[in-house]
Amino acid sequence: MRHLTAQLKKIFLRKDEVYFMQVGMGKSHAKIILIGDHSVVYGFPAICLPLKAVPCVVTIKPQVSGQPDWLTTSFFTGPVATAPRSLHGPLALWRDLADRLAITVPLAITIDSQVPTARGMGSSAATAIALTRAFYDYAAVPLSDALLQRWAAVSEDIIHGTPSGIDAATTASAVPLWFVKNAPIVPLTDPLRGVLVIADSGKQGETGPAVAAVRQLRQTQPQATNTALTELGDIAEQGRRVIHTGDLETLGSLLNQDQSLLQQLTVSDPALDHLIAVARQAGALGAKLTGGGRGGCMIALCPDLATAGRVNKALQDAHASATWIDPLDTEENNHD
Repeated sequence: MRHLTAQLKKIFLRKDEVYFMQVGMGKSHAKIILIGDHSVVYGFPAICLPLKAVPCVVTIKPQVSGQPDWLTTSFFTGPVATAPRSLHGPLALWRDLADRLAITVPLAITIDSQVPTARGMGSSAATAIALTRAFYDYAAVPLSDALLQRWAAVSEDIIHGTPSGIDAATTASAVPLWFVKNAPIVPLTDPLRGVLVIADSGKQGETGPAVAAVRQLRQTQPQATNTALTELGDIAEQGRRVIHTGDLETLGSLLNQDQSLLQQLTVSDPALDHLIAVARQAGALGAKLTGGGRGGCMIALCPDLATAGRVNKALQDAHASATWIDPLDTEENNHD
């Protein structure tokens, strides 16, 4: 079907001539770290999950004749020339993609992203992945996974300086990923079971200060801090084995152990701790923060959709600013 679509575009589109049936679409999704927050900075492994329940969709159409490039997002709509500096990364990617694909007509691009910003869910990477896929779809040109990642880095490097690449890899992936710093990213193809509930604490995560706090602890309390980081790495190794066997109860217990160590490292906060306690009391097998911490999101592992519904309701009643339910073993996803 994709080949047929590409052929139709070639039939109906001639150079320098725009027909309005030409549309490009690209999709991606959020990501979370299941296990390995903070310890991954020091070379220990992390398990990252794609969250298909939290999508990002980019649509590209030719702009109305004589009109400038136009961008529509949740917080800005207007000519690209007047876009805020916060959009510098994706706009630089837009320019480079248009140049490479020889797209010379003005474009109207809509970024429809449900991925919240500053929550450790890969919002900028999701946008870069979806934007790249949309451009290649618009141009009817094949796009390899490796090339997709190189293009995403154009935007991510501007926004984050020297990103690890895990956000872009996971927001593009259909399967969980095993990540170790400076090592190849490994897809985890074992079928996942259970249902994940994600809740936003309503406070932006403070990744920078949290990472700095752990670095300071390594200087002032080196033995205890290095032991905690090593234990977090061991939990990730155990988590990989447990995912292989499908033992949800043990995986939930590992999430709880992980959270205790993150609390020791001072990267949790009262709002996250409260939501985590609520989720456990409502029946979650395990719960922890995800991402940098000191704000942002928490995750809760549930055995089934019924339990996930109860946990989701409890988190909403506890004033989580947003919640998502992501069944790990099916294509069915729900967003609240």
